[in-house]
Amino acid sequence: MMRKLNPRELAAYAAGALDPGEATAVADALAVDAEARRRLAALNLRMDEIRGIDRWRIPRLAVEGRVEPLAAALAGAAMTGGRAVRGGHPFAILVNPPDRAEAWRPVVVREHDGVSEVVYPTTAEEWRSLDAWPRAGEARELVVVAASEPGRHRYVIALSPVGAEVDWAAAPDARWAELRAGVEDGTTFAAAVELEVA
Repeated sequence: MMRKLNPRELAAYAAGALDPGEATAVADALAVDAEARRRLAALNLRMDEIRGIDRWRIPRLAVEGRVEPLAAALAGAAMTGGRAVRGGHPFAILVNPPDRAEAWRPVVVREHDGVSEVVYPTTAEEWRSLDAWPRAGEARELVVVAASEPGRHRYVIALSPVGAEVDWAAAPDARWAELRAGVEDGTTFAAAVELEVA
């Protein structure tokens, strides 16, 4: 019989307040309970709203119906030391396409101080498929310019199928709402990297 998660367990899990054994038990229950995953996603969004955080959530669970996690990492060549990048300078994110690079176009979202902003693409004309980006072994190298604000930044990379419709006349939040929903429900390839901007 499937274990039902109560609201208190979901809240504690979302807040990271469970000990490792309890967190594993909740994760196991979430892996087989779609309704509980929806409740957890709604709870996470509400908690972020209360905290004033706008964040693209990438599911941690590997469950049926979800895509495999996208492989992405920071490239070492652009780093000034460790994972620090100087503000206003370019850095590279290595992305391993799930299959044919020409089938996907990347969207890069920067998150800092509770605000999310799509930094690539900003126009339809500049939006290129992964095969147009430089190759680094099996990966593609997405070059992004670091924000000028110092501190910890999170970059989410989501892959949109080539040919997907995007309403460029819409406000950015509306423009990317469908892609964001796919990232958050685990049906869209996505990954995140974090770096320090000096």
